[in-house]
Amino acid sequence: MFRRALSVLFLTLVSLGLTHGAVPEVPEAYSSEGRLFALDNRPQHARLLALDLPRGQVVAELSLPPRGMSLVATPSGRYLLVSRGRDTDRQWLTVVWTGKEEGRWSRPVIAKSLLLGRGWNIGHGSEAYTHGGRLLAFAERDAVAFLFSEEGLAPEAAFQAERVRLPNPDHYHVVEAPEGTYLTLLARGQVVLYPKGLGGEEAGRFPCPVEHGEAFHPETGRKLLRLRPGRSGPGGGQGAGPPGLPRGRGADRSLPEG
Repeated sequence: MFRRALSVLFLTLVSLGLTHGAVPEVPEAYSSEGRLFALDNRPQHARLLALDLPRGQVVAELSLPPRGMSLVATPSGRYLLVSRGRDTDRQWLTVVWTGKEEGRWSRPVIAKSLLLGRGWNIGHGSEAYTHGGRLLAFAERDAVAFLFSEEGLAPEAAFQAERVRLPNPDHYHVVEAPEGTYLTLLARGQVVLYPKGLGGEEAGRFPCPVEHGEAFHPETGRKLLRLRPGRSGPGGGQGAGPPGLPRGRGADRSLPEG
């Protein structure tokens, strides 16, 4: 009986040793021409689906906080930012590594979950905001802008961001131009010019009622503001812009030089 017990103990120790031994590593690579990400939103459960193209094969399904609001990609395509809706006091900002690597695709994973602010505005369309070569995210209820590098989104890296105080809580748009950075305050109907970077000393403010987007046109050097059609600005004109600008119905307007 004693000898049998020793044999069982020996076999158990051997099997335990084998389970902790080295095992072959198989490359986790996917053959794909591209990868599509779709946010499946539900009241109590949200998920991010990753589909490899052109086959349409689902390669990953990631659970996210419910009621995701925005999904944008960083310039390199290596990371996604997903913001949660504004109906809770836990407005997570989720960072997803897309699996894009040099010459291959790997399985996407959640890289970070950040709880930094409220009222996220993280990009336009499918693209994340950038400013001065860094990524930009607005916590609009807190009147704070976060500037951070894409490298800081990596799972192994510490997230470090510069916090920039903004004039007041609002809905923001930003555009960079040679003379500085223009920040629009949608609720107040104003445009602020920062000649030395976002949140620094103001060079001026311009009225812009119901501003609805902007862009810088490098070929002509014009700053264009889009006003919502059918709205009246100062002086009663349709789609009126800053002083001295032409008026029209919902046309693009350029800010005054200087």
